[in-house]
Amino acid sequence: MRWITVACVLLTVLLYCDANVDGIESLSVHPLVTPMTTGTAFVFAFLSSHFNANVTENLWVLVSNQNSTATVQVTITSNYPGFQAITATVGPQNVTRIPILPVDLQSQYPNNLTGSVTTIEKKGLRLISTLPVTVYLDNERTHGGSGDGMLVLPICQLGTNYETINEESDYATINMYSVVALQDNTEVRWINGSVGGTPTWGVATLNALEVLTNSHTTRRLTATEVKASAPVAVISGNVCGVSVNNNPVCDFESVMLTPQQAWGTKFFFVTFEGTTLNGFILTVNQTTNVYRDSTLLITITADQYLIFNTGTSYIWTDKPAEVVQEGRLKVGTVQTGAPFFVHSPPSEQFITGPVQFATDALLANNTEHYVRIVTTVMNVGTFAIDNYTPSALLYTRVGRSSFYFYNMRIMPGTHTITPASPSNFYSAVVYGYGDSTGYGFAAGLNLPAVNGPCAPTK
Repeated sequence: MRWITVACVLLTVLLYCDANVDGIESLSVHPLVTPMTTGTAFVFAFLSSHFNANVTENLWVLVSNQNSTATVQVTITSNYPGFQAITATVGPQNVTRIPILPVDLQSQYPNNLTGSVTTIEKKGLRLISTLPVTVYLDNERTHGGSGDGMLVLPICQLGTNYETINEESDYATINMYSVVALQDNTEVRWINGSVGGTPTWGVATLNALEVLTNSHTTRRLTATEVKASAPVAVISGNVCGVSVNNNPVCDFESVMLTPQQAWGTKFFFVTFEGTTLNGFILTVNQTTNVYRDSTLLITITADQYLIFNTGTSYIWTDKPAEVVQEGRLKVGTVQTGAPFFVHSPPSEQFITGPVQFATDALLANNTEHYVRIVTTVMNVGTFAIDNYTPSALLYTRVGRSSFYFYNMRIMPGTHTITPASPSNFYSAVVYGYGDSTGYGFAAGLNLPAVNGPCAPTK
């Protein structure tokens, strides 16, 4: 057993105890875009969504160039045998969708392992750009029916200490997390169980772009502590999760975690459009009081984590924490929507200025796309989504906090959120549904740059 317990309390309902690649697509976007999570260097890996031997997957990297005048050149490399370096250009104020091959670049592909498995693979990817860009990943099965999107953090915002977040249903398929090394001789340590209540640690040494993946087919992995001797990227998820409430449809879940130095304390649990209850998973790294509005819910220790199954609520903690939200089926539907992972940004990670994003491809029938804005009461009604500014009257209060939210349905493609004032701060989460699938990602996060400047000058 892992040295982890689940704290259970009641909350509204239940707080559950160099080759150019064919197919590169360019999409125009709006001007004046300056999201926070930008940089010129990124490392990442694709968690595997391969669940059905009869189908395959589409892997994409989406690169957004916010510069209004300059074209950006992007290079993607990997040490994976046979991988050919990719070069692409991204025009001013454009998003380029870059297909990635082969599909067996996915961690632990084809997922025919059982029990507890640790692998080290040369499946990391590095993206270098000539100017700051924002990067997202999209991993979807070609037949539709499963997929998820993910915001990629630039190297400058990665860290050395993480807590994993994974699927919490008893019926989940394969929980996994991948650790991607930036440099050679990076020692990675992770809690691998306990003996007599004392945690035992797994240890491995990675070279640059090597990927350590831990997976389990029968055990929860949430709140696994991961430490590294140098900055690493950590991606968590499930091959085909069914969510906290045992959703009848399983779906791929994936999120790049934020390092502990970037965690926050004020969280806005907002349900996705068309749902009444959502799952939220909260992890901590020290004894922490957790509140709903002004009421103390529970005190948890570093070896505990919380699972919320709740409607819209204001949750805050007296010590930094990380929260991931999990998607659900839309109410009144049989198969519209499915589980997916997305950051639930605390106010400390809210962004300022305009941000642009592109929706996932969402290879499914009956698709719907949305963007959710959360902001303070002073800023409601001041954000233009493309050419439309929703009235302040459309926003809904989050619990008893001074923050409000608005979910807006959008068309597939690229969009821009522009605040009336550059100082207006907010979070923007992009998500969508289709038949038996869903996806979500934060459009941008305001995180500290701890590994040098995100846009180094020459």
